[in-house]
Amino acid sequence: MSNQKSNANPQPNKKSNETSTPRKKPLNNGKPNKTDP
Repeated sequence: MSNQKSNANPQPNKKSNETSTPRKKPLNNGKPNKTDP
């Protein structure tokens, strides 16, 4: 049971990091709003 909990922890952690990277890209793309005006 201790092993399963350790495995379940790193997996959700990796997914959180991957979601943060792709989410930062769209934010950067939408940031170039100062060039429009």
